[in-house]
Amino acid sequence: MWDAGVKIAANQIQYSLLDRRPELYMNEFCRLHGIGLLPYGVMAGGFLSDRYLNAEVPRSPGPNVVRVVYLRWRCCCRRWGRLLNGAGLLPA
Repeated sequence: MWDAGVKIAANQIQYSLLDRRPELYMNEFCRLHGIGLLPYGVMAGGFLSDRYLNAEVPRSPGPNVVRVVYLRWRCCCRRWGRLLNGAGLLPA
């Protein structure tokens, strides 16, 4: 679109502490061309809040995006916790 001469005022992107891909190219491109950034999901869809603490795994009769993402993040968080704990970086 930019190459076709379309004036872009803002770019809405997923951007969080866990998903920092926009830092690779998008931030710089938008800055150079005067395009504003409108990030969404800054708390990783709630995974960096207390929304899912002690919550049950979402149940559904078939493949469910929320369930799959929840399970993936829960698995990652547990791994990070074990790594940090093993390195003595988490309080007892």
